[in-house]
Amino acid sequence: MTWSGFAACFSLLVLTLLSGESLHVGSLPGWLSLIVLTLVSHILDQSFITFALAHAHTAFSSVGLLLQAGPCRPTHLGSI
Repeated sequence: MTWSGFAACFSLLVLTLLSGESLHVGSLPGWLSLIVLTLVSHILDQSFITFALAHAHTAFSSVGLLLQAGPCRPTHLGSI
């Protein structure tokens, strides 16, 4: 998931630069829409994770959350 995220960011950066769009938000409504989009996506993400964990087996949920956590990720990647 990390590598696909980097690939998506790089691809979108290239497309943005080629289209001539600005990477800087220059107005208050622009900043407000960016903040609302960030908050809504984070709240939905956490809600879906909570819903999924309530319906999954305990062992699967535990391993999934451990692999998602920051300190455990290098250990997991080092074991591959």
